[in-house]
Amino acid sequence: MPWTYACPINKNQKNEDDSYYFEGMIFNDFEIINRVVLEACGPLLNFLSENKDGDISLRRLKANFYQGGETFIEHTPHIDFERPYKAFVYFLNTNNGYTKVLGSKAPSVENSGVSFLSNESHSSTNCTNFSKRLTLNVNYW
Repeated sequence: MPWTYACPINKNQKNEDDSYYFEGMIFNDFEIINRVVLEACGPLLNFLSENKDGDISLRRLKANFYQGGETFIEHTPHIDFERPYKAFVYFLNTNNGYTKVLGSKAPSVENSGVSFLSNESHSSTNCTNFSKRLTLNVNYW
């Protein structure tokens, strides 16, 4: 999986806290970027389809790699898209990080996730009890 350094974390983030992460784009703007990883995400996409009562259409699918550290950082809230696509953040590993959506914290517990709309304010974190925090971010309708 190729990773791209991303700094700042999002367009609202002031980089005074030196926040950064690595992202691996899998699918974006109706284009397959990484077919192998997209196929590996099949069970997750099937799960989302089953809970929607039908096929989903992807807008974006990407992996996020937040490096663990000694200082815990909650990143500046942001939205993914102005349009209210469905959003799902899937936690690939367990750590003390979380995704905060509209003030509620969803802890990073492996094989779980949080659903919301892509135009709802949310924020990510790093973690301090593990070397990395890994998530998959899915935007779809």
